[in-house]
Amino acid sequence: KDQMLQWKVQLETELSKRGIQFHDVGHGWTSAPFGIDISTAWDPVAEPYIPEETHKYIAMFNGERGLFKNRAINTQFCMSNTEARAMVSEAIAEYASVHTNVDFLHVWLADSSRNHCECDECAEKTVSDWYVMLLNDIDRCLAERDLNTRIVFIVYTDTTWAPVCERINNPDRFTLMLAPISRSYTSSLSGSQEVKTVPFVRNQSKLPKDLNVYMAYFDEWRKGWSGDNICFEYHFWRHQLNDLSGQVLAKRIFEDIEAYRSRNV
Repeated sequence: KDQMLQWKVQLETELSKRGIQFHDVGHGWTSAPFGIDISTAWDPVAEPYIPEETHKYIAMFNGERGLFKNRAINTQFCMSNTEARAMVSEAIAEYASVHTNVDFLHVWLADSSRNHCECDECAEKTVSDWYVMLLNDIDRCLAERDLNTRIVFIVYTDTTWAPVCERINNPDRFTLMLAPISRSYTSSLSGSQEVKTVPFVRNQSKLPKDLNVYMAYFDEWRKGWSGDNICFEYHFWRHQLNDLSGQVLAKRIFEDIEAYRSRNV
């Protein structure tokens, strides 16, 4: 762990020398603020530890609060709980106050889907509505500390569905990042077909595989969002293994860049 932190600091230094934007963090904010060890990343823990005083802040799933499949980084939190949101917001603001060299601080939810809190209070809003409320809480905490930190929020898994009633109060603080993780790479955006979206159903909605459908959900987000957008793609996550020559994937990347540019992503 210490070696990894040393490498990270060295990389930050080299990024700064070259004037390259530094994007930091991502997953982890849904567990670390509650005293849960996230250093094991995606590896399951045989005997996960949750402090007794923060156990109530962990997402209730199938009637129980605990680490989802024993992985802290995959575990959501009870976003309807104002105390829990305050702890996450303060943790993010504290991190931003120390790491002032960060150009874009990413605030993502847990790295999983269909495992959000099922308590009565959380069930009253969509995941994206609670997410936007959290983002507004973070904005207030950063403003109180006079920090101009840029926050990146992610349209990913369950937040693919746009919020129904909540809106970001200070768009200048934020950048939206589209992350279409479940899309197929057999085709790019066609724009020639009629696409229908379906309402979000907590812990039951299935992610789209067609990029056209993904973009239809993105358009729903943009009805209440007019800020900056970026995209996190997965061409080289594992899909390159299906194209050993690299020629088909190269063509797909070119098509995707043109498609995203045409849709202001």
